[in-house]
Amino acid sequence: MPRKRRRANLPLRFVVFGSVGFFLIYVLILPVLAHFLSWEVTGSGYHGSIYSLLDTVSLRFGEVFFASWFFFVGSAIGSFANVVVYRVPRRKSVIIADSACPYCRQKIKRRHNIPILGWLLLRGRCYACRLPISRRYPVVELLFGLTFLALYATTLVTTGNNIPGWGGQVSVRLVYLITDPNWEVIGIYVFHCCLMSLLWTWALIEKDGFALPLSTIAFAAIVGFGFPWSFGFLHPLDWRGLTFSDTNDSSWLNGLAVGLIGFVVGTALGMVSYCLLATWRQSRTRNALVCGFAAIGVYMGWQAAMSSWLLFSVLCLASIPLARFSRYLADLPRAFILALAVIIQICFWRQISSLWGFPGEQSSLFELLVALLAGLSMMFVVRVASLFRRGEGAHKVGESCPP
Repeated sequence: MPRKRRRANLPLRFVVFGSVGFFLIYVLILPVLAHFLSWEVTGSGYHGSIYSLLDTVSLRFGEVFFASWFFFVGSAIGSFANVVVYRVPRRKSVIIADSACPYCRQKIKRRHNIPILGWLLLRGRCYACRLPISRRYPVVELLFGLTFLALYATTLVTTGNNIPGWGGQVSVRLVYLITDPNWEVIGIYVFHCCLMSLLWTWALIEKDGFALPLSTIAFAAIVGFGFPWSFGFLHPLDWRGLTFSDTNDSSWLNGLAVGLIGFVVGTALGMVSYCLLATWRQSRTRNALVCGFAAIGVYMGWQAAMSSWLLFSVLCLASIPLARFSRYLADLPRAFILALAVIIQICFWRQISSLWGFPGEQSSLFELLVALLAGLSMMFVVRVASLFRRGEGAHKVGESCPP
């Protein structure tokens, strides 16, 4: 009997060949075309410098290399987050046991543990039992990779241009990240990546119906309170709204004050949001929305916590019409919307803080009160719309059931 021919792995080929094609076009083909088209015609023929072409190619190669590296690091952390989300709420070790298939318990090979590509290589099925592997694993890895890439593009490439009080410039040669690194900007980048990893992990845990494990909350508190004690630049704004470049106050007392005030304000905003918007099967203790806002206040200060709260209210309001077309968006926990709001806050922090009504360097009490009333009004509208949608759904179910 002739052996059945195996079908081509089209998704894997699309990713591999697409990545290679993008690399060749961006790094080689476009610079070469631009170089030849820009040659000047002189009496002795065409004039152009090969050194400028090599310089452009090396620059673009560095851009692709660094972007790919940070994306891979983020997707690798996303792969670890998948393990944390599954094991920690079930009180399983994330270190001792190796990754295994949830059906046949066969250990996963190392080459199949490569983020995103491993799932594509297996065609979404276990290598041993051929039972399906959830699509959630590569989606989470892609989500983490894009998060790290977005923060890299807005923080490291611009040398902190998105951070209040920094106002950096776009780095012409990204190789300076290795030869002459700005450790303060790199530290802020890592600090914010840690915050985003926690927010995405907590949102996934709550989506599975679990309360947040105390170990993850303790880790967030240790990192959020501990590192700013030694590295004051991790808090660009102090509790008074002054920038670190103006005060240069790196004392542990200032870091503690920013963290504690941010924790109080963030927890209060989280409790208000939970009381108004809780429509998911959420735990009343260790809720991802409350802990998320508290973490934002500890890591970024009370100003960023309130700005993120306003962005969160706007996104929740914008999700109302979209929820009518997608059941997945209608059932999406609010913690995912919070994480998206924080990404926007971090990437455009300096620009957002300069807007009227958003807490920043020079915000008056009147602006804060107006922002608070605006956020509460938007959340109230979202709450009413959610209750109306649930009542409409229950009415349709009642009509479809026989008497």
